Amino acid sequence: QLAIGYNNGTSYKHLKNCLIFPLKDVNHQIVSFYGRSITDHPEQRHFYLSHRKGLYPGYPQPETTKIILTESIIDATTLLQYTDYPVLALYGTNGLNHEHLAALQSLTKLNEVILFFDGDAAGQEAIQKYSLQLHQTFPEITISQVNTPDHEDINSLVQGHQPAILTDLIAARATISFSTENSAASVNTFSFSTEDSTEKVDHLDTPLQKTIIPSLNTSQPEYITWKKDNLLISILGGITLYPLDKLKITLKLERNDSPNPLHTLRTTLDLYQDEAVDRLVRKGSEKLEISTKTLQLTLAALTQLLEDHRVAQIKAAQPIQPEKRKLTPTQQEKAIQFLQSPDLLQR
Repeated sequence: QLAIGYNNGTSYKHLKNCLIFPLKDVNHQIVSFYGRSITDHPEQRHFYLSHRKGLYPGYPQPETTKIILTESIIDATTLLQYTDYPVLALYGTNGLNHEHLAALQSLTKLNEVILFFDGDAAGQEAIQKYSLQLHQTFPEITISQVNTPDHEDINSLVQGHQPAILTDLIAARATISFSTENSAASVNTFSFSTEDSTEKVDHLDTPLQKTIIPSLNTSQPEYITWKKDNLLISILGGITLYPLDKLKITLKLERNDSPNPLHTLRTTLDLYQDEAVDRLVRKGSEKLEISTKTLQLTLAALTQLLEDHRVAQIKAAQPIQPEKRKLTPTQQEKAIQFLQSPDLLQR
């Protein structure tokens, strides 16, 4: 499925020491190659044959209804391994070309194009540019984006979390709406309903007490949610049980009392790193327009809840020890008599 090779330099010497990915035409024939250097030199990582043409992993199947566009071929291979979505790789943040558009135009059943780019400035700029271009080319098709956490990409998410985080992020993707007045794109996040089986707490400005903290919604282990006053907190990808000296999560904070999409913050951090938490408090307070004290107390309560949840998960994973058998005095006496009898081993 991935069709990955390796070139030691016997042929295509300028692709030496590269992982090789075939680029295919509309007839699924290999027409060119992409090479990704394993030396990872920052200036010499990506190599193509001259007059690059073809797509990876190839032209989509005609029955495709939804497709994910990624920044790179490496991103596409990761999604192919860990999700069931059809994928088409671009050639970087400036790599949407006429072949990509022709491939999409050939899909008569296509109803959605999903952009899954890196969580950095270049990725966001590319989403703005390409979403508008795709909308102008395919006005009847939904254009959406996966909200990649800051400073993360598809591969770092898999390395730092369970691979299911990719499916969770795709499921929580946001539609992009377009204004006819200024042709600008804006994001409308899909909303997901979660059961809140806890009592409502009016304020979190009092000392923390377990009896008044709402409990986590862990019905989906890879998509844990928690409602606290006017905040909805989502833990994408769940939490890892080990090591116990870290509590690294991919966090989404959003104001559930505000329709403003800017009142949302996504990040990845270790809740046991005070400096990282302090930075989040400062940034989150400004972006969500809530007090730093409220956010500090909320994160402290969240940390405690996640710790308790992790301990419960560890205990649940341990094998159940059978209850130690106890003999009655009569049984003990009979056992001793048996053990002291002659010819015990024979018997």
